[in-house]
Amino acid sequence: MSARQLLLFGGIALAILGMTYGLWYAVFVEHQALDGIGMSLTSGFQAAAQRNPGDAERALLQYRRQSITTIAKSMCTDTGSGSRCC
Repeated sequence: MSARQLLLFGGIALAILGMTYGLWYAVFVEHQALDGIGMSLTSGFQAAAQRNPGDAERALLQYRRQSITTIAKSMCTDTGSGSRCC
């Protein structure tokens, strides 16, 4: 196998690996988190429409916590030493 062929097949293999990881992340990680965020936001708006401020506030607080956690997780990576960076 020549160097050119090795480079071509290696590049294609890396692209396929990256796309497979992206698909896994989108389906099993990101969409699960977004489902929870959407449910809490919907609950908050429903409670507000029913003029129930206590439930609305609790649901929107849960929404804030979930959205901040999701954003932080997507921006931070584990450095191997147990610390997180943001």
